[in-house]
Amino acid sequence: MGRVRSPRRMLAVVAAAALAGSMLILSSPIAVAAGPAADPLNTGVTANPLKYACEDNAASCNHVGTTNGWFNGEDVKFLYTQDFYCDKTVKSGAATGCEAGASYKQLPPGTAAGAIDPLYIPVALFKNPTPSYVQCQASPMCIDHPATVDLSALSSVLGAPASALKNAMLPGHDHIVATRNGDAPEWWPVVVVGVADQASWTAITTGKSYAALKAAEKASPKTVLEVPTNVFLWFQTLPGHVSTAEAGTNSTAVPPASTNGAAIDNLKNDCTTAAASCGFVGQTRAWLGDANTAQGSDVNLLYSAPYFCDSSVQKAGANACEAGAAAAKVPPDITSTKYTDPLYIPTPLFKQAVPDLQCATGLNCIDHPMTADLSRLATTLGVSAAALANFTLPGHDHIITTRNGDAPEWWPVTVVGVTNPQSFALIEQARSYAEVKKLEADPKNGVLEVPTNIYLFFQSVPGTGKSTAAFNPIPVGPPQTGGGSTAGLQYPALVVVGIALLLGAGAAGTAGVRRRRNGKIAA
Repeated sequence: MGRVRSPRRMLAVVAAAALAGSMLILSSPIAVAAGPAADPLNTGVTANPLKYACEDNAASCNHVGTTNGWFNGEDVKFLYTQDFYCDKTVKSGAATGCEAGASYKQLPPGTAAGAIDPLYIPVALFKNPTPSYVQCQASPMCIDHPATVDLSALSSVLGAPASALKNAMLPGHDHIVATRNGDAPEWWPVVVVGVADQASWTAITTGKSYAALKAAEKASPKTVLEVPTNVFLWFQTLPGHVSTAEAGTNSTAVPPASTNGAAIDNLKNDCTTAAASCGFVGQTRAWLGDANTAQGSDVNLLYSAPYFCDSSVQKAGANACEAGAAAAKVPPDITSTKYTDPLYIPTPLFKQAVPDLQCATGLNCIDHPMTADLSRLATTLGVSAAALANFTLPGHDHIITTRNGDAPEWWPVTVVGVTNPQSFALIEQARSYAEVKKLEADPKNGVLEVPTNIYLFFQSVPGTGKSTAAFNPIPVGPPQTGGGSTAGLQYPALVVVGIALLLGAGAAGTAGVRRRRNGKIAA
């Protein structure tokens, strides 16, 4: 990885006057090679999953929105799902804590060193550039971008007093990425690229790629340069490429404000049941209630990446998701379990039908594994290991014990096996982990916690969620299938009968999908 260059004095000659009125955003010391000439993820026209594009940072967008960007000569769409981060160990006079002219020293909390890629932001430093359209306008502020930045470190370069630059407005700019990162979300350290002449601006905005950007820097080193920052943006590239008409427009559409504290549903299709056209973005219902909350509440969960199963505990066989074994490792883009929170999935293990499960039996929920390797339980269940090696994940509900500030994160899955219909009804009424703990204290209630090696990636949506199945239908398309995991038994005798009743569902022959590592999604 190469280092970004520091701002050069020669920029002042051509750009000082222009920059004083339109201020920059920020950088990263990481550069990567240009992408391949063709990328299969560019295929097809992107379907924006949002009803309202939320390019503006409106309160009703809840930090979820889109902007346009460029990759490999294509117009692409970015989906943002949490606010920006600025490394506060870097001194800044801006209200946002963001600094230009100095690189970050620390990654966002819990972020693994190999789990970032740079975002390059070209900024025109001259008047009346052509084209004048930019993907993020100076005003209104773009979704999940900082409103201001401290440019005082560049005062000598910009020809303006430091006091006037400490809380400068973020200027209009474009976005260039050198990788799609497998269309998975991650933190992107921001590198500002100041462009002080029309010819270079034309080359960059028509080339629409990291290669074109580097070529412009090489051709005009006095007027095109990179500026380091301490800013990170969180987004993912949506599958496909943006239509020509959409690529040249800014959308100001935002959802109406919430009524009566209800969660705002801004998805065109909620994709609770996965389909290829969902692009790994969808919602499920859940309950929020910790071990001290007798009565929980309804909450919606927004998913934006495929599940992860720790293959280090994988048994022999194709299915990486294991029952009877907890994860030994965290997903590769985080550093420890400190940056996760548990997801409990109450699962009925009895013959009586349960209406309105949050993830229905026989339907693969968005970004959930479809199957599980239960072969570790073969002796306990009295069933051959081969029959359990790729077993369909049963229907279930979801309980979380924290909102995590409504920010996305990895959630390690614990199955709550329930063999008693009355106990399951009590959990559904209480909607809380407290009820689970209360019931499992007495083995006669048929409630047990089952560790797995599965992580799901989602965030809670602000406000009160849906209490019944009232989401929009999925787009047309085949199921997004995956291999899976369910359980590791704490009290095996309680679930022998319950699991046996599920064996009629049989085994599903589908391949597993695991969370990406350095831009790849591994099968």
